Amino acid sequence: EVIGVYKLAEFGVPEAMWVIRVEDFPVVVTMDSHGNSIHKNIEAESQGKFAEIIGV
Repeated sequence: EVIGVYKLAEFGVPEAMWVIRVEDFPVVVTMDSHGNSIHKNIEAESQGKFAEIIGV
C-alpha cells in the first residue's frame, strides 16, 4: 500500500522517496543512508579471511 511519495516531480518514479506499508515481506537492506554497502563490506571481509586461509 502506498502511503505517500516525496520528490516525484523532481526525481521521477525510480528515484522518488516512496512511503509504503507492507506485510509479510522479509527484506535485507544492503545500503544505508551514508552509502555504505553490505555487499562491499562482506566482500572485503571474505577476501581477508580467504587470504588468511591460503596464507597470503
